[in-house]
Amino acid sequence: MLVKYNTKELDQMARLMRAEAQSEGELGMQMVGNVVVNRVLANCDIFSDVRSINDAINQSPGGFSGINSPLYFISATEREKRIAKKCLNGERQHPATNSLWFYAPNMDLPCDKLFYSQELAGRYKKHCFYKPSASECPEVYWQEKVLMLLYFLSERNDTMISTLFKIDTKSYGSNYLL
Repeated sequence: MLVKYNTKELDQMARLMRAEAQSEGELGMQMVGNVVVNRVLANCDIFSDVRSINDAINQSPGGFSGINSPLYFISATEREKRIAKKCLNGERQHPATNSLWFYAPNMDLPCDKLFYSQELAGRYKKHCFYKPSASECPEVYWQEKVLMLLYFLSERNDTMISTLFKIDTKSYGSNYLL
């Protein structure tokens, strides 16, 4: 588990993901969940006091408009909770991998290059995602650090990596994916 949570927070997050991105399917909802988790992990920008899923969802200012949607007030389904658990366990999807912000401009309009001084990471359907720099907010770049560590260790001892992570280094070489 990447972020500590209780059953109430799991339900909250699943409902928020639905309210923000139901029309974008499972992948779109997961990207919203990635942003929620990143805000909990972040110790930068306006998120330095956010330490729980509840804090991230209900933060003001900087919170999510989805908490005002009627969709947010309906109990989460098991499918939605499963998607939320993926995010809470560290599964990430580009362009939300390191993002702290998203918004949905009119579909005919391109994404702004900057949003709250953060760079455009990319667009998925209706949503534009924005990420801080690694130097500004290193906590949201944890996955890259793990991959670098795995690469470093693999160069040193393929047997140890194979045993520790149950990876066949003969088949995969040093290209490990989490």
